[in-house]
Amino acid sequence: MIKLKLTRKLRKTILQGNPWVYANAFEVLEDKQSDSKNLYSSNSKPTMKSQSQKAQLAHLIDSKNVPLAAGYYDPHSPIGFRVLSTQYPKLKSGLLKSFIETKARKSLDLRASFLDHEVTNCYRVINGEGDGLPGLTVDRYDQNMIVQFDGRGAEEFWMEYRSVLLDAFEKFEIYLKPRASKKENEPKKLIDLKTDQVVTEKKLIVLENKLQFEVDLVQGQKTGFFLDQRDNRKYLTAFCHNKRVLNLFSYTGGFSLFAGLANPASVTSVDLSKPAIKNAIHNWDLNYSSQKEKHRGLAKDVWSFIDQEKESSTYYDVIIVDPPSMASSEKNRHNGTQKYIEAFSNAIDILSPGGHLFLSSCSSHINFEDFQEIINLTLSRKRKTARILKIAGQAPDHPWPHVCPEFRYLKFVHLVLND
Repeated sequence: MIKLKLTRKLRKTILQGNPWVYANAFEVLEDKQSDSKNLYSSNSKPTMKSQSQKAQLAHLIDSKNVPLAAGYYDPHSPIGFRVLSTQYPKLKSGLLKSFIETKARKSLDLRASFLDHEVTNCYRVINGEGDGLPGLTVDRYDQNMIVQFDGRGAEEFWMEYRSVLLDAFEKFEIYLKPRASKKENEPKKLIDLKTDQVVTEKKLIVLENKLQFEVDLVQGQKTGFFLDQRDNRKYLTAFCHNKRVLNLFSYTGGFSLFAGLANPASVTSVDLSKPAIKNAIHNWDLNYSSQKEKHRGLAKDVWSFIDQEKESSTYYDVIIVDPPSMASSEKNRHNGTQKYIEAFSNAIDILSPGGHLFLSSCSSHINFEDFQEIINLTLSRKRKTARILKIAGQAPDHPWPHVCPEFRYLKFVHLVLND
């Protein structure tokens, strides 16, 4: 078992609950995978090991050699250590299995306490660090559990304990969905963790607040659906009665369907992806078969669509702007900010006077303060003022550690523009 020693003053931060320790904040004292112990002396600088080494269970000690935390060492990532427990700083492999299974079962039970399966049967069961199982994501779609890992190290570590996950979720089908490959034309797939068989097609109909959605677990974004916006979609409904609703970057029509509950005048879903729009139309028809004429799905570039609506002087009473992450890293944060301002500004151009504007960002590199400034700059550019009715984030099945507000990645703001 690897032993790591802090080289920076992070003891207090870790004991407060921060689950991440960067690789430049510790040194490796011993490595069970190597024949030579004390491979790095206590005076050496932290050095990334060879890429052949795998992530594994590790103990972290402080500068005075006092056991501080158990977790796993990741030789492939700048986040070199992820904390599993500070209560059991000498957590051994046998006890770890019981530890993981208990946390997994408790996470499932917690969701069952506030989600009725007859009403909503798709939600996040394990949200990584937020549920004390760092780097591990498990989403439930009815009787299917979809597993994803946050990087190579997380995959190496959690696959060592996949039997524990199978025991914790023994009543369910459980699949691994590998992250999107950088290799061109490599098909997406699921891997059945019970049999190791590859699954190339799996669609099913799930419920979110009694509405039906067909989800493509293989081809769909993330694990198949954007589960984190559930409560925000439901909230939207109250403001759509007899309104002309426009859902930009609509994906498979989540916000569109909840607008449909309010008997709107019309709903338009726009997304560049043809498969997503096809699915959005199908989802609308699943729920509103007698009102097909109220919804139109357009597979178009959002900017081109807005230009077209400007030219024809077409306006909407309610507009949702929920784009994909425009700031995927700290490096492109500035450019991402400008893209958000551009997207929100363009939407205002086709919003009716006094209209409702729902703006969102899923980028963890844009915090709530940044997002407020983006909104301020957008309104200033358009010489508008607005009232904010609601500021929200991800649904409660996506918890985060109390000392890590940056894990509250989803921003959702409801504004009403002043006339």
